[in-house]
Amino acid sequence: MKFNFGNKESTIIFSDEFRFPQERAVVIIDTKVLSLYENELHNFLKDLPIFVLEASEKNKSLQTISEIYEFFQDNDVNRSTVIYGIGGGITTDIAGFAASTYMRGCKLNFVPTTFLGMIDAAIGGKT
Repeated sequence: MKFNFGNKESTIIFSDEFRFPQERAVVIIDTKVLSLYENELHNFLKDLPIFVLEASEKNKSLQTISEIYEFFQDNDVNRSTVIYGIGGGITTDIAGFAASTYMRGCKLNFVPTTFLGMIDAAIGGKT
């Protein structure tokens, strides 16, 4: 389903339709989401590099972004790599900032796991 917000368009894929693409991708995921849904996510994430992040306001920092950049470098992320942010608003904010500032911007997809993350951070147009 597509939504337009001014000059921006967002596509929303509902869970039963979602599949990770075959293209190159990395994942930034919330620690709690990974621990709660590790079994369900295993088949989706098994071949992807994963950066696990504690979703807390203190991690909205340049130190965390620096660690994510290092993860990107270790996994040969380039502008054509898709970065997935999986978690609530804090996780999608951090993933969005990292993706938009690394190499002048990388492809980014959100998999929001909270209502606020779905509305505010993912399609609200902040990142």
